[in-house]
Amino acid sequence: MLSDECNFNEFIEKVQANDIMELMYLTEKEATEAERLRYRSNVPLSCREKCGTCYAETLKNFLFYLRYRIRLNVVSDEIFDTFLKASVFFTKPPIRQKRNLFNLPSPNQKGREGLY
Repeated sequence: MLSDECNFNEFIEKVQANDIMELMYLTEKEATEAERLRYRSNVPLSCREKCGTCYAETLKNFLFYLRYRIRLNVVSDEIFDTFLKASVFFTKPPIRQKRNLFNLPSPNQKGREGLY
């Protein structure tokens, strides 16, 4: 696991250098590993509750937010603020191309004969 203490802020600090696809992969992997801790008998009960339940759910909610940009009702304001701060590192504004209906090439231009 990337975060030894099951701390979401620590996890974000370690994955800041990655792009959005790598972030989603690492978040899903971290959530799976944290959830598996819940079923290990050699892990203390306090760690199982913290990592296996709370941390895994936070990671899943963050992954949901990254994919769909929708805030779930179960996410507290404090955690959602962390999501917003973290997503700033990984998202870039969409590239808008300047193109509208009136800037299309005319059918008389060279190389465009087969399109009309």
